[in-house]
Amino acid sequence: MHGMDYLKSRLSVIDQYIKPGSRIIYIDYPLHFNVGDLLILKGTEAFFEDRRYDVIRRYSYFGFPWHERNYPTVPKDVTIVLHGGGNFGDIYYPHQLLRQKIINHYRDHRIVIFPQTMHFNDPARMRQAAEVMAQHKDLHFLARDQRTYDVFRREFSNNAELCPDMAHFLWGKLPRKAAGAVGGGTMWMIRRDVEEVAIPEAFRGQIDQPIDWEDFCSRRDRVVNLLTRRTDQVNGVTGRKLFPIEPFWYGYTDRMVAKSIDRILTYDRIVTSRMHGHILACLLGMKTVLLDNSYGKNSTYFEAWTNRVDDCELFAA
Repeated sequence: MHGMDYLKSRLSVIDQYIKPGSRIIYIDYPLHFNVGDLLILKGTEAFFEDRRYDVIRRYSYFGFPWHERNYPTVPKDVTIVLHGGGNFGDIYYPHQLLRQKIINHYRDHRIVIFPQTMHFNDPARMRQAAEVMAQHKDLHFLARDQRTYDVFRREFSNNAELCPDMAHFLWGKLPRKAAGAVGGGTMWMIRRDVEEVAIPEAFRGQIDQPIDWEDFCSRRDRVVNLLTRRTDQVNGVTGRKLFPIEPFWYGYTDRMVAKSIDRILTYDRIVTSRMHGHILACLLGMKTVLLDNSYGKNSTYFEAWTNRVDDCELFAA
């Protein structure tokens, strides 16, 4: 079995928590132009469609009601799905606080946290999160790596399962690098944010015009994102879906992802400290060298999953 076929098939572990055909609410989908997060979104929605879920509502972080008195009434048979990714912890703390508020508020509902990597800089914040989540008796956590899984089971609860990133469900749905195509050189996709690390000595002097996800966005894209976010904030403040932004945003980001893929396919390989730069290379059938991020998220993911995929390499410092 191809390594990517295996990783896509592993997403079936979700079926034991949400049966095909179930009704769900999807919360905290990305309303920004980090293409990696958009790949998670597209893989998640493709999974929803494949499993014939009835998604009765969708909310971004900005559009979910800001005041608890306006939180939506959720029928008991509806499962709450919290978006996956790498924001479980205190690096991107507003998303973690929203997650904890939802878990605390909807104590009588099944809640499934889609595949996440955990990292807390502050042990007190981790204890606070664990206290909230341990009180929920039908909360289920999908961990993207062994370290996250072990910490969740030790500090939070036993309701955890290992599961690869949702972007893997896009396997077979994206264009592939043409066999034998050469001449494009190396794309250097290097983080320029809070998770960045120094470029390894072995690569210094080789890097030609490093890029990050923000470089895939035009000025127009940024304006569109700002206006869309502000519009959804009106939904959040009022607690009502006054503006149904999802059809527009989903269509716009479909084009954004397609444009990014076209650009990436002009290269021969990707050397990257972006996990989803690495995963996208796997999805496109390209060679990739993965560098670690600031707290080891990339290496633990490689060790758990993508070491099974041909032409994937983890750079060992």
